[in-house]
Amino acid sequence: MEPSSPSAKAGSASHWLLVALLGVAIGAGIILIREMIDQPGAGGARKLTGETPPDFPASGTWINAQKPLDLAGLRGKVVFVHFTFVG
Repeated sequence: MEPSSPSAKAGSASHWLLVALLGVAIGAGIILIREMIDQPGAGGARKLTGETPPDFPASGTWINAQKPLDLAGLRGKVVFVHFTFVG
């Protein structure tokens, strides 16, 4: 089969059509996933950018701290928070 034959051109056109449709499907999927993440209560995380987070509860056991921590005391510091649930 020669590259200039009609069947070769049709195969090439269908190949590019398939590539274009796949690109549109991937793009639409990315948009839908981003919208699901940004929507609170729809299985996605609540968007907290620019909001003040709630303070830590005063109750509970604090490890490696002389007193319960609060956000005001941690302001401007790098903090790693590890939550452990025992049930």
